[in-house]
Amino acid sequence: GYAAQAGWRQAMLHGQVHATGFYTGLGFTPTGTVFMEEGIKHLRFEMALNAEHTGANTLQLATV
Repeated sequence: GYAAQAGWRQAMLHGQVHATGFYTGLGFTPTGTVFMEEGIKHLRFEMALNAEHTGANTLQLATV
């Protein structure tokens, strides 16, 4: 994907706790402890990026 090709080493996001299965299914790993954001429980998710994150592993994220 673009980020890996641009030399980025890591992707990070704040995801809602109830969506943990969605994010882990994409390859993200939850880190840290649960925190409140906008009154909803969240976790920090991280994914190491490398040249293999291309094609089928490319993801376009949108605000939901």
